[in-house]
Amino acid sequence: MKSVAPLTIRNAEYVVGDADRGVNAAPRAGGLRRAGAVGLAALAALVIAGCASSPKSSFYTLSGDAPPAPIGAPRYSVAVMVASIPDSIDRPQVVLRTGNGRVEIREEQRWAGSLKDDIGQTFADDLARALPDASVYTQNRAGAGSDPTYRLAIGVQRFDSVLGQRVDVDLQWTLTEKGQARLQCRQAASVRVAAATDEVEALVAAHRQAIEQVAERAAAAIVDVRTAPAGMTGLCAS
Repeated sequence: MKSVAPLTIRNAEYVVGDADRGVNAAPRAGGLRRAGAVGLAALAALVIAGCASSPKSSFYTLSGDAPPAPIGAPRYSVAVMVASIPDSIDRPQVVLRTGNGRVEIREEQRWAGSLKDDIGQTFADDLARALPDASVYTQNRAGAGSDPTYRLAIGVQRFDSVLGQRVDVDLQWTLTEKGQARLQCRQAASVRVAAATDEVEALVAAHRQAIEQVAERAAAAIVDVRTAPAGMTGLCAS
């Protein structure tokens, strides 16, 4: 019988031997090493591609530069605290209003810390700039035994963000004075600020402006309380 020619498969780096010579099929070591290297390279490329395609998270804060120190020795002190904030925005993600009672929670756009604390700190910083003769700080940063002249409590009623359009901020706040049983002041403020661009950064900047406007009103009210005749209470109530 005529012998059959040997079959050789070069691309796979395997060789089927000639039965007449008694050579068995065997893998080539060099080919295995090359195949393994190619496999590792392909796996690394997939991992890199996956990382490159993952959305990058951005983090935001309302707080800006720290206010200057009081001029000379502070004449009085104000402790600021945020008493309440809507549950819908009390989360790490930036929440956008999209209309028809719908909201969008942005997983890749987040607050750098607690939004509640950030609002309080931003308000306190703006208040300190408007009251250069006062020591202003947030309640959670008050030192042991702190006994401020005034306590200002903020209730956040609304903190809406509409991408590319505006922010709407509604704040209520009350002012109590040390040694006084009654409120010295109660006010509510609604502020709308247009967004400069259609980026989330523009909404953050607009919220910062809105808080600054309310803080300036609160500062003016504190000045009114301090300059009012002794014994008067309930000033600027609304």
